[in-house]
Amino acid sequence: MSPRTTIGVFDSGFGGLTVLRALLPLVPNAHYIYLGDTARLPYGAKSQTTIARYAVESAKFLEDNGADRLVIACNTATALALPDITDHVGIPVTGVIAPGAQAALAAATNTDILVLATAATVASHAYRDVAATFGLQAHEKACPLLVPLVEEGWTQHPVLFDVLRIYLREALDEMRALGQTPSAVLLGCTHYPLIAGPVAELLRELGSDAGS
Repeated sequence: MSPRTTIGVFDSGFGGLTVLRALLPLVPNAHYIYLGDTARLPYGAKSQTTIARYAVESAKFLEDNGADRLVIACNTATALALPDITDHVGIPVTGVIAPGAQAALAAATNTDILVLATAATVASHAYRDVAATFGLQAHEKACPLLVPLVEEGWTQHPVLFDVLRIYLREALDEMRALGQTPSAVLLGCTHYPLIAGPVAELLRELGSDAGS
């Protein structure tokens, strides 16, 4: 890419800043435009039609404002709207599902992984399907309360720990019932890296050696 490349990054809120933070050292000389659609979050509880409409509007806005490339930082928008976005813009588009599965492959020590994501992402089975192409068996767990808690700034709040503990205990019990032991936890929402510490802490508390 040219040093003057403008990369548009969008998410349903400020969680996509975790993706932008990762991009900065990879393409340090690019110009970045970030759009967080906080007025309409969370995407994870909305229909595919609504998510696609919101995502296309954001993508076209970034293209109209000079973006040469587009990064969909939102896992839900990648899972449910990637074809709609590529059909409506004339610039290269990159999502986060496949890179996330590749990262899980690098971290996993067996074929079982746990994916924490929004309800819409889980319902799409995007991570399950992409993980399978890498030889991984993904157990997807919907965690609908996490995005609102992160957006509220409650990343160390006792309520966050209580909710997260419930989700992780349920997910681990579900996997054990299937004879699965996760060796990696994939944080399948851009908000979730902001609570990676609590996720790792609670996994240890619950007797899991899986990383995140």
